[in-house]
Amino acid sequence: MTKARILTAEFGPEGHDRGARLITRVLMEAGCEVICIDVRPTPEALVNAALQEDVDLVGVSTFSESDLALVPRVLELFRERQMSDVPVVVGGMVPDAGKPGATGVAAVFDTGSGAAEIARIVRDLIVAGADRNEERAMRLAERIAAGDHRALARAITLVENEEPGARELLRSLYRRTGHAHVCGITGPPGTGKSTLVQGLAIAFRLQKKQVAIVAVDPSSPFTGGALLGDRIRMGRALDDPGLFMRSLASRGHLGGLSVATADVIALLDAAGFEIILVETVGAGQSEIEIMRLAQTTVVVAVPGLGDDIQADKAGIMEIADLFVVNKADRDGASRTANDLGAMVDLGHMGKPGLNRWDSPPQGSGGRVTARVAKTHLIARYGSAEPGKISWRPPVVKTVATEDKGTEEAVGRILEHRTFLAESGRWQSRLRQDAEERVRHLVSALASRNFFDVPRSSGALERILDAVTSRQLDPYAAAEKILADATSRGPDESD
Repeated sequence: MTKARILTAEFGPEGHDRGARLITRVLMEAGCEVICIDVRPTPEALVNAALQEDVDLVGVSTFSESDLALVPRVLELFRERQMSDVPVVVGGMVPDAGKPGATGVAAVFDTGSGAAEIARIVRDLIVAGADRNEERAMRLAERIAAGDHRALARAITLVENEEPGARELLRSLYRRTGHAHVCGITGPPGTGKSTLVQGLAIAFRLQKKQVAIVAVDPSSPFTGGALLGDRIRMGRALDDPGLFMRSLASRGHLGGLSVATADVIALLDAAGFEIILVETVGAGQSEIEIMRLAQTTVVVAVPGLGDDIQADKAGIMEIADLFVVNKADRDGASRTANDLGAMVDLGHMGKPGLNRWDSPPQGSGGRVTARVAKTHLIARYGSAEPGKISWRPPVVKTVATEDKGTEEAVGRILEHRTFLAESGRWQSRLRQDAEERVRHLVSALASRNFFDVPRSSGALERILDAVTSRQLDPYAAAEKILADATSRGPDESD
């Protein structure tokens, strides 16, 4: 499912161009995915965002002649990065004296341009540039392995749109995966997940880790369009050219993620990123799919979102490896943290839990033997039996807007990574992930085999007509489709 991706930026002061917001809404209603970045970005930040998001078009809103003077630098950077095929349009309050500065852009809109006209021209520009993606599957694997971020961005688009060559690309890179530490960040709306992700990314980068961010936002159930705005709240982290971020739309997929999230993580893993932070949509207590993709799941809460019983509800609270109480400068933060701690204690009654002893086992003499390893496990986790070793989710308070507590949160995430390795859970998680992935692909391929061929031959319509008229029940219909597909074989057609 191919979606037009458009990057919008305001070079002028915040809120100067309400028309730009209207046009964004019009493009979303037309089914486009619109990525917004922070106000007054540098040309370098804008072009870096366009590269990582692999956009089809960039729209810049200006307020003055000095704003318009930044446009030539943007075009120069596009040429330097071999991205001249991405059209740039300029709009807003464009003074006549400044219009010559917009030479080289695909279109210039002023305050008299109508929203419908702008949307039509933008769509025409995207259609005209569609050919630029035809050869994106060629040599992408080699370029990704060499650290080419534009190739990585193109590969993500290829996979997300299920374009030809996507499966072969993922196959060729599979042996390079399995090394990244995937951290899922989830929680209700309004908890400050994006700001927290920014703080975590900066802290990891200070430790010289290679960091990537995947941020998922919801798609409209009516138009299929989406506003991908997480970059607005992560501008400080994204000033680091060594950090890669990609925005994804859910495209109707439930569970807080996009259907392509697993494949995007695989591409980032193959590209050599050590830490992959995945921020979910943030739609509430049903966002548990992230625990199937992440080795460490961070559940974010804030004071004042609900009463004590909220901490006891099943679902999202049960998937946490780490609880973060963000906005901890608010009243009630300590109570929220205590409630979460009490819930954790209740869930771990009678279990060994995590003993945070930093000292090595006594008498090791520097030699790692089976006896020393067993002693270490007992000292650290309370048991040496894999089935009895348990992780007690810590509770950390943060004020992400002030970078308070983020370093502690990073420390606890890395502790969990150590726990997974020492307890044998890391390897078992890889096995679990492999099973989940194979099951998913078998289901997808089987569904395609069961439905695509009979649909093309008209057999599926006849079966559905029989079910609709009550001549055939749904169970018998499903059994017939399954039997026909099995007898036909995977490579045959009716």
